[in-house]
Amino acid sequence: MSTPKKGEHRLSEMLSEHSSLETKANASRWYVEMMIDLFLSKELKVSLSEQEFKKLRLNDKIEKIKQYYDKDIIDTLYLIKSVGDKGSHYSSDTTLNKKEIDTIVNKATNLFTLILIDHIRKVPLEKTFNRAVIFSTLLPSIRENVLYSLINFKQIKTEKDYALLDKYILACTKNNRINHITKKLKELNKNNIIDSVFYNFQLKSIKAIEEGMKKNELPIPKNMKDCKRNLNSVINKLDQNEINDNQELIDIMNILLENVQPSKIESFKENQVYVIT
Repeated sequence: MSTPKKGEHRLSEMLSEHSSLETKANASRWYVEMMIDLFLSKELKVSLSEQEFKKLRLNDKIEKIKQYYDKDIIDTLYLIKSVGDKGSHYSSDTTLNKKEIDTIVNKATNLFTLILIDHIRKVPLEKTFNRAVIFSTLLPSIRENVLYSLINFKQIKTEKDYALLDKYILACTKNNRINHITKKLKELNKNNIIDSVFYNFQLKSIKAIEEGMKKNELPIPKNMKDCKRNLNSVINKLDQNEINDNQELIDIMNILLENVQPSKIESFKENQVYVIT
């Protein structure tokens, strides 16, 4: 789960089967306020003092940042606020139902993914040589969801299309979703979206990576500590120009991983390349 440490206690309230609907609604609303403060207020804080920003009501914050971020993010914020308000204030006329609470909890926990999608649409992964490597330090599940939203599966034609699809296949494989991605590749090949050469190469690549995973050779992150380990390892190998060119992406990831202690690298083979024949 891609949640900053500051929000972990509210996340448990949102996901616990023992929490009331009101508690989940309130926690989701709080979670949105945290995500705006951490990830979505950079532009706003340039023009406002810290005190001015803190005095803004949640609705005003959303209204003021909507010019900077994708409509999916803004719609999500408004929806969670609307339902969250009903769980935060008593009214004899207010009723909550499990379906709407489940919806806002799901949307709240996926906010970080939406933020990444928005950022990468603005600054594509191919922008710099190591940008995709920085991105690859995140959990495979996050990468899978982000990449899925960036790909038009009805039209794979350009070099960029194939590069994104290749990264999506890798993320699915490392997320132990091998059956899913092999089925998807078969469908794309059958419908002539991808050719047989690419299709057969990817099947062999998936098999090679799967073998590496079974041998525990690859530093695939399983939690936030592993992500911090991998991110630190990548950044330590970058020159300052590459860091500067990717500073916003690095900042987003560092905010997510703030106060997380990195795990040990152990004996993993970093940047492992498998020869496919």
